[in-house]
Amino acid sequence: MEPSLEYFIEIANELNISEAAKKLHISQQSLSTYLKKLEEDYGAPLLIRKPKTKLTEAGQLVYHAATRIQRIQQELRRELHQYSGRPTPLTIGIYTPKASHLLDFIPLVEFSSRYPNVTYSIVEEVNAVLREMCLNGKLDLMIGSKTEDMHFEGLVEHKLYADSAYVLISKKLFQQCFPEATEEDVRRNLAGVALSQFASVPLAAPSLATGFGQRMKKLMEDGNLSLQSITEVSNMNMINNLVFNHVAWGFCDSHHLSLIRKSELFYPADSYYAFPIAKPAVISEIVIFHRPQKRYPKPFLDLIDMIKERTAEMRIEPHF
Repeated sequence: MEPSLEYFIEIANELNISEAAKKLHISQQSLSTYLKKLEEDYGAPLLIRKPKTKLTEAGQLVYHAATRIQRIQQELRRELHQYSGRPTPLTIGIYTPKASHLLDFIPLVEFSSRYPNVTYSIVEEVNAVLREMCLNGKLDLMIGSKTEDMHFEGLVEHKLYADSAYVLISKKLFQQCFPEATEEDVRRNLAGVALSQFASVPLAAPSLATGFGQRMKKLMEDGNLSLQSITEVSNMNMINNLVFNHVAWGFCDSHHLSLIRKSELFYPADSYYAFPIAKPAVISEIVIFHRPQKRYPKPFLDLIDMIKERTAEMRIEPHF
């Protein structure tokens, strides 16, 4: 696209001439001169500098038009790339807190074998950043986490699975803390438990630095619950260690539970309980997001299908 519009998009994003100039690798004076010329060409002021830097109404119109033009040109380049004979680039965004898990969904070896002329790169970021990158055409698709109060307007969604929350506790600790529990009590718990049942049992709480930890904190606050947290842990393997050594119980999501179930050598199925939390049953959804396009390249569509198939193969429950 025209450099002038690229420059203006950077100014609008930064709302700081000096910072925008650094990112564009030009001098601040050159960028100020360019902005003055652009305002003369359009016949309207585009930026207010005092008391606080912001776009004028005309500046907002130019910014929205410039970003639309940018997206159209990026889509055109992608569609024309198939005729160039050069490798086709594919950029995938992955939600940072679950990146190590979500990367398992992408069948890179199989995809590379099927499309040797497609190159790919992986970007790890938080949802908000990935969404903006997707909308601005900097990502071809993203795999992110979505809760009920999150909205991703302007993007197409492909739901993979519901990431439910579970109480993970060793049978030994459960029997110590609930010596009078019957088999019928256990069966009821396997259909869903209230967290209040475990208020007096030592808890290895998820770190509040993670989205999952924040979600669990809100769940406890909403239920006016005070649990006996003995430590805060960010690493799920450490939580496993505490749980399977009968020190504490922990929270667990669907994906992590699926990994535990596949590791019977380390975590025998008869050594623990995984009780789904009754309310709310679904903590978040794992979703593929991408921008709507009139035409989708075949590799792009095939990759989405392959990710869906891989998710199903991993037996993550419950599926949509």
